[in-house]
Order: sequence, then C-alpha cells, then structure tokens
Amino acid sequence: MSVIHTENKGQSSAINYGIKTAKGNLVGYLSADDVFHPELISSVVKEIKNDSKTICIFPNYNLIDEKGKYIKSIYIPEFSKKVMFEKLYCFPGPGAFFYRSHFLKLDGWNKSFFQIPDLEFWFRLIELGNFKRIEKELASFRVHKDSGSVKKISIRRSNETIILARRLLKEGFKSKKMSSSAYMISSFHHLKSGRYLTGLKFILKSAILTPQTLINSKSYKLILKGILK
Repeated sequence: MSVIHTENKGQSSAINYGIKTAKGNLVGYLSADDVFHPELISSVVKEIKNDSKTICIFPNYNLIDEKGKYIKSIYIPEFSKKVMFEKLYCFPGPGAFFYRSHFLKLDGWNKSFFQIPDLEFWFRLIELGNFKRIEKELASFRVHKDSGSVKKISIRRSNETIILARRLLKEGFKSKKMSSSAYMISSFHHLKSGRYLTGLKFILKSAILTPQTLINSKSYKLILKGILK
C-alpha cells in the first residue's frame, strides 16, 4: 500500500491524482469519514466479473454518526438511467467501484464542481456501460455537522444541479422533469443555507415545470428537511 501526501487543492484534485497514480484496473475511493465493510471488495470483484457490460458497481450503505453509531440503512433503488436523468438521482454512494481506464478516458472528476462532482462524473460514465447495485449494506457514510450534505454551502454550490441540468439539456437530453428536479434539489440547499427567498423561488420554478411537484410528498419532505436544518 502506498500513501501519497499532496497540497490540499480540493476533493476532485485529490481523487484525480490518486486514481491516475493507482496501478489496478478496478478503482474506488473512500472519504476519510466513511467506512468500507470487510465483504465489499470481494463482492464487487465477484459481481463485476460476472457481467462484462457492467462498468460501475455500488452497494447499499449505512448512515453512521460521528462516533460510528448506526443511524439507519440506505437501500438504493434498482438502477435506472431514466430515473438518474429525470431526478438527478445519484445512485452510486460510498463503496462504488469502476474501471480506471474509463476514469482516465473521461479525464476524471470535473474540478469546477464542488458539491456534486461525483454525480457529474456518473452522468459521463453511464454513457460507457451499465451500472449495477449490490443489495447488501457494504459501506457506511458518516454524518456530522461538517458533512457536505449537512453544512451550509455557497450560492454557486447550491446551484450546481441547475448548472449540470442546463449542460445536459444542451447536450441533447430534453426533459422538463430533469430541470424541475434540478430546481427542487437546489431549493433544498438554499433553504438549508438560510436563503429562504431563493429557495421558495426555485420551488415555484420546479412546480411550473412539473405541476405534480406540488402533490408529491417527497418534495414536501425535502423542503421541510431544508428548512429544519
């Protein structure tokens, strides 16, 4: 095992450098706060060997607190490219593995994304092959006050789903649902960060694009979660 120390230039730079330096064909990454379970690697290798069309494998995972105490399990739905695009849903979480050759072909993570660099990468990677879920919790994601999914973030970071959706629209993927999802996710981050007027404005934009947003219980849960954070 090799340990590499570099200047802190952000998560994307660290991921890119680490994977470019790696020797193996199959690669993944582990944030300092998170945990791989003992069966993860063997399960990933077994699954990906059994399906030559699969290029990314990811498991279900657990949420844990600052002290490592179990909070709950996250059961990821069966992978769907349609759902991924329409809902901007990030299927792979902690414990995802993929081929190093594909990562290098795509030039790694886009360093202009800070909040959702992984999601942006998965949208490019999915064009090269299939994604597959392992139906076991084989990793743990640690939740604490400094987690990127919990802490207040900037306007630019809050708007990254909108930026990504606009790019995908320019590339030819036409979907009002995708744009609506982008505004709803962005509204959550603005509400969580105390920008309530912007958050409410984006909820309205989401509802104009897809009026069913107003009767979707998941939308209200996301809004309440943003307000209560």
